[in-house]
Amino acid sequence: MNRFENPNAEPWFRWIFRRQDSLPFVTVYFLSRKNSTSPRFFPLYDRSKNFRIVVVRGINLPYTDRIGLLLHKIIVRTFRKKINRYIWQSPTNLHSAMSAKNNILLHLDDPLYSVWEQKMIVRLLERSREQKKTLVVACTNRYTKDYLNSFLPSENSMIVPQGHLSDFQFDEGDDFIECTDRVFKVVYSSPYIDVKGDKHQDHDMWDSSHLLLELLPKILLFTENVELHLIGKLGRNAEKIVKGESRVVTHGLVPVSTASTLISQCHLGLYPRLADYRRSVQKITEYIGAGIPTLAYKLVDTDIVSEYRIGKVVETPEEFIASLIELSRFSEEFFGYRASVRQIRDKLCWRNIVFDMEKHLLTRNNCIS
Repeated sequence: MNRFENPNAEPWFRWIFRRQDSLPFVTVYFLSRKNSTSPRFFPLYDRSKNFRIVVVRGINLPYTDRIGLLLHKIIVRTFRKKINRYIWQSPTNLHSAMSAKNNILLHLDDPLYSVWEQKMIVRLLERSREQKKTLVVACTNRYTKDYLNSFLPSENSMIVPQGHLSDFQFDEGDDFIECTDRVFKVVYSSPYIDVKGDKHQDHDMWDSSHLLLELLPKILLFTENVELHLIGKLGRNAEKIVKGESRVVTHGLVPVSTASTLISQCHLGLYPRLADYRRSVQKITEYIGAGIPTLAYKLVDTDIVSEYRIGKVVETPEEFIASLIELSRFSEEFFGYRASVRQIRDKLCWRNIVFDMEKHLLTRNNCIS
């Protein structure tokens, strides 16, 4: 996810010798070798046709990310005069963005901003509104989105939702196939799947103790046709739990495209996490992209599931198991959820989101008629 496939992306040292860019929009994008940089919205640039992506890469050595970020700022400040319309990837260059007269694309993703950074972001948004700048905001926090929807003028701004990369085509007729004798495949996908004693045992997102220690024994006990698929790197102790279980299939850590294919071959996506970050969940969006419903606990994170009726949300482990049993019977409820998923999946496809974003930017800057 941290490598551009877009032919419009090029190294910074090549771009600085370009007298005038042939594309209407330019962004300088810093890519860390040690940490993912805005991975949730990486496809927002990578799928674009009208962005020149000036890539600054970090070095896989301690403390060198600071050097890369410094180089990023120097490039923006030194060469911004030759940029026709610059897309600011904040908060790296908040000071520069504050004084800019051009377009702004502002990332408000998941980092915990300092009080100073929060104030700067609010000032930037206020000034953008006063100057009627064209603004695109990419954020996942639910409350931030609600605030921005009421704060920003819709004619000049666009809030980018969390998207998915899947472009599968589905046969609508298969929604009515009788499936009572088939294996019901459920899937859980995470980069790391650990339990107590593993490296990420205390990580809110990668600790899968609830799934493997509490839910899995009941799934195996109370169902006969449910098969659990795990996509991600299992910790040593997690691997011991599922070893020898004929109805548990492990796929390991695989590329995003492979994971999307594997998820699409299942019937139901599980979101058995209890921590609530009050944001859009990339995992649920991946399930949507693969065309399958979601079974989850009731959280702000999972509001999208109940809002669009693309799955079921429950409050207790007992309800989780009971709902899984009912859905595994290929009930009308299951097919209703699946039909709803396939109605909204195109709306959240990155290809369509990028198209809408570029149209928003181009039409408001007289690049197209």
